[in-house]
Amino acid sequence: MPSSIRSTVRAAGRGCGSPTAALSSFSRSWSRTGIFGSHDCQLIVFLTLFWRLYSATKEHSPARYWMVLATCILGLVTFPWNQGASTFFVYAAAFLPFLIDSAVRVITLILLECLLILGESAVCTIGVPQGPFHIGWPNAFIAIFLTIVVGGGNIYFAEQKRAQSKLHAALEENVSLAAVAERERIARDLHDVLAIRCPSSCSRLNLRAGL
Repeated sequence: MPSSIRSTVRAAGRGCGSPTAALSSFSRSWSRTGIFGSHDCQLIVFLTLFWRLYSATKEHSPARYWMVLATCILGLVTFPWNQGASTFFVYAAAFLPFLIDSAVRVITLILLECLLILGESAVCTIGVPQGPFHIGWPNAFIAIFLTIVVGGGNIYFAEQKRAQSKLHAALEENVSLAAVAERERIARDLHDVLAIRCPSSCSRLNLRAGL
């Protein structure tokens, strides 16, 4: 059994009095053993998710939704002992407006993410007064603030991008319709010119067509 788990069991056996005390003992022992994953591992995982997100060819590919969810989960897993992991929450919220067309759904998901951050921060701030699992209210509020600002701001940019895409599609359709109309006009002009300059030929053709 690892020493960190043994120390937690011993603390519980001595009657720490609450799960909070046991969790505090567990976090302190893990801090001493240095078993936590490095920031480099977090970065590698995040970059892998980021690359997978952009490598998905379809705009509304299910893989993109899973990558955003995985990024948020990565933030939840690493935030208690690495406050810089709030960046993962921000990235997850930043991508949502470009994946979901409905602004109401995006706002709902961003608020849900903020509630998860707040809940985890409450557990790791009140339940763990000190130690590597202690988040602290300032870190929690900064993470929530950045998530709301970046995610909410990207709603505007995503709507603007969609409007520009629709405008571009409408312009392309107008150009296509104009080209078709121009071809039809040229065909009518050629028909009129031929009908005027070759009346006899047209008459013979009509007569043969009637026979």
